[in-house]
Amino acid sequence: MLKITPRQWNKEIPVQKVFKYISTVLNININLITFQYSRTLKQQNLCEHAKNCLIPVYKFQNPTVKLVYTRNNYFTPVHIIEHKQKFYSFNSLLNPEFNPFLIKCNPTTKISFAGEEISLDLIENVLRSKPVKKQFSIVLYSAFSLVKSTSNTKQMAKLLLGFFNAQTENPSILYLFIIPHLENSTFTIVQIFQKYKTPLLNPKTIFHTSHFTEGESVFQNNCDISEDLLDQESCICEHPDTERYFLPDNAAFFSTFQNLGKSCKLNLP
Repeated sequence: MLKITPRQWNKEIPVQKVFKYISTVLNININLITFQYSRTLKQQNLCEHAKNCLIPVYKFQNPTVKLVYTRNNYFTPVHIIEHKQKFYSFNSLLNPEFNPFLIKCNPTTKISFAGEEISLDLIENVLRSKPVKKQFSIVLYSAFSLVKSTSNTKQMAKLLLGFFNAQTENPSILYLFIIPHLENSTFTIVQIFQKYKTPLLNPKTIFHTSHFTEGESVFQNNCDISEDLLDQESCICEHPDTERYFLPDNAAFFSTFQNLGKSCKLNLP
């Protein structure tokens, strides 16, 4: 069981942003899993039981680490399960088929579009910006946490994993939602539909993470400065107030200024 650290933390920063920054910078696969009752997912038949079952869903996961930054991933995946406001950590899950839901839809591995069958190898080529020859464009989305439905395009647009721009006039566009698996670099897909064309972006600007302040500000000075600040027009040795300096008299000179070294008598020949 995990324990909350006693160190100070900025409460205004959401946990998802913290996990996103840590997983991206360290290139570590972090999965935060929670549970929802099957009744809340009733618009899709995700559970075959008639009872109200608990369905595992992603509260956080980073698709870029799982599918794009796979070469330099040296750390062991971290799986955290949240249940009843407690957190449990597992090094590995025994069941390899345990994959939480990232969208309230039944995923698949095969989709047909424009008379062609979309293979997972084609999607991997788009993710890694490899050459692709198709008459239609492909846009790949994913998410950091559970998406309620395929119509929630605003949440999906926050994480554009990749795209392929077909060099044809007015090509049709295939929109796919990528669901990475828990540990392996495999995934399933869900076809989504949009009414508006997605603008093409530079691949270098897709993946970014901003640095955030770790702790809260301890002290903030809200006092108004009423003093007249010194100007920066001249050096301190050229300032009118420092042009003359009056030394103390002989009596107070030696008590005012102390020697930096030790004084001693030398018997010179």
